[in-house]
This record gives sequence, C-alpha cells and structure tokens, in this order.
Amino acid sequence: MINHIALGCSVFRKGQKTNGIDGIGVYTKNLVDGLRKEKFNFYEIFFDSNFTSFDQNKNFISINKINLIMLAYGIKSSSFNSLTQKISLFHSTDFYVPIIPQVPVIASLMDVIPFSNPEFINNNPLNNLKKHLWLKGLKSASQIITISNYSKYTINKYLGIDNNKISVIPLGVEDKFFQNHSNFSIEEVITKYDLPNSFFLTVGTIQPRKNYESLIDAYNLLPISLQQQCPLIIIGKYGWGCEKLQNYLVKMKNPNIRWLKYIDRNDLIIIYKIARAFFFISFNEGFGIPLLEAFASKTPVVYSNTTALKEIGGGYGIKINPKNIDLLSDLMKNFINDKSFGMSSLEKSYSYSKKYNWKKTISDTKSLYEKFMV
Repeated sequence: MINHIALGCSVFRKGQKTNGIDGIGVYTKNLVDGLRKEKFNFYEIFFDSNFTSFDQNKNFISINKINLIMLAYGIKSSSFNSLTQKISLFHSTDFYVPIIPQVPVIASLMDVIPFSNPEFINNNPLNNLKKHLWLKGLKSASQIITISNYSKYTINKYLGIDNNKISVIPLGVEDKFFQNHSNFSIEEVITKYDLPNSFFLTVGTIQPRKNYESLIDAYNLLPISLQQQCPLIIIGKYGWGCEKLQNYLVKMKNPNIRWLKYIDRNDLIIIYKIARAFFFISFNEGFGIPLLEAFASKTPVVYSNTTALKEIGGGYGIKINPKNIDLLSDLMKNFINDKSFGMSSLEKSYSYSKKYNWKKTISDTKSLYEKFMV
C-alpha cells in the first residue's frame, strides 16, 4: 500500500521565504509540523519550478504552474504522472488545487470571499484565471476541508458543493500563546520595537475586507491627549487595494498610529499579551485566528459581529457592527479611561480558546485522510 501523500505548500513556503506568512501559511505550517511529529510520510509540493527548498527537505517537489492548467483541461502532465505513482492522496492547503485522475484530492478552503464578496478581491485578468482554475479544482475535489460552520454554509451557497463533501475542521491556537514570558523577554520586545506603556493592537494583512480605515477613523476621533496615552499599532504586511491607507501609514500622517508590518512571530506573541486591547473589525472572515490568539493572550478584544467571527468568538469579548465608528471610538475611550474595562471575562475567554488546538486539527485531518487512502 502506498502511504505517501502530497501536501500543497505553495503559499506557506512563499510566505516563509519572504517573511510574510498569512493565515493560510500558519495553517499549513502547523499541518506540516504536526504530520512530521506523527512521522507521517508526505511530499511538500510547491507550484513554482524556480523555487528550491531552503531547509534541505528531501521530499520537497517544485512543479511548474502550467501543470495546473493542463490538468484542469484533461491534458496529461509528466510531472504529475510520476508523482501519482508515489502517492495515495493529494491535499491542497491553498489556492492551487490540481485535478488528478485516480488520486483523491482534498482541498482546504478557508472562505469563498472571491465569490461571495468580489469587491474585496483584486479582479485583474490573471487573478480571474486563478479563480476559474481554483473553482474547477474545488468542484472536482473528493472532499473539502473548511474551518467554520459559517464557511461551510457559504461554500454550499456560493459554490454549490454538497454539504456531504464538506468537513469542518477548525484551526488551532499555538501552544506558545498559553505560555508565560519572563519580564526580561517582555522588556526585550518592548525595547526592540520601542513600544509605549499602553497601546491598542490589530493584526492582519492590509486589504479592503480588513476594514482598517474604520479602525483608524474611530481612533482619530479620540482627543490627541488620549491618543498619546494609548497609540494604535498595526501589524501586518501590505496586501492590495488600500493604496491611500498605505500612503497614510508610510507618511505617518498621525504619529500616534504605527505600522510595524511583518514581525517575528515569537515577538508578536508577547505583543499580543501586553496590548491594552485588541481590535479585529474585519468585514469578512472564514475563521479569524487572531481573535482566538488574543483570547489566549488574556487581552480584551473588540471584534465584528459578522460572518465567522460571531461563531468563533463564542460569546466572549465585545462584538460590534464593524461600520459603527462612533461606538468603536467610545470603546477606545473606555479602555483608556478605565483600567478595569474589558477585563472581567478574560479568564473565561482564555479557557474557551484552549478548545481550539492544533493537535485536534491534525488528528481530525489524519482521520479524514484515512477515509480516502487505499
């Protein structure tokens, strides 16, 4: 019996190489690490013929993207012909979903935003081709893994994929978020990034659906004296579609708003813990792992009462309409003026976040593999 799988790692490895791992990258990294610990046999597949493994992984295979187009239209691919002789299953963790005859394909799908909310996506000709190939791959997949009940609902609604072909396997919070840190480690991070004594935090790639503009508008309603007491720190690489915002942040139009872009994840864990409050007012999320990371950090959270966030939030933290700028600004005032504000349920939200762990994600994923490996 062939017991190898192929694991699509394009987005993760590209992000790792460019210091820009996003939500898909975090998911794939934890899946890779978990399978290695379980001594699972797998090939990492990267859809870029010019990419080489930088961690000397012997089971790393680079394949030209043109093969995806060939497979989508039933054209044989020598690269995949040789690969299919070695594997029992292909698991795509990102947007690159191949159509492989006689080999089960499992596709992880975080959300269907390109189809449900195309206004949040950069619809240039190349991305439209990618979207078309992605949809063909998803519809031909043996099974879809998604990360929330909300995402399952939208996959069925917008893609027409039967609910029986969709498995909900939630993401997890890394164990490191639950660990204590020494005062020395905290001071090192504070010094490294020149952090103030108190600050608001938000984390995520800068793109239209993240709604950073509303967060900044709400913050700018605060008197300057309050802004100086609690600056706003934005952590996340630039994505697309927010050129005006990017220009605003680069030119530091407001010195109390700082953009740290992408930083080391171990440093980020500490920054979560020392923030006065975490804001996550995205318009659309398939899951929202930063929300749980903030819960695990025992940091007060304000988040959107929309899409998957109201499901994943579990009734903890403060939920708001992401368009209600006045309310958002008032909450910021409360956090600054009242040190106890938002602190009452932190232990409960901390315990709740422990329900989401990568060990269960890996275990459930392996169980799904076993149903298709022959």
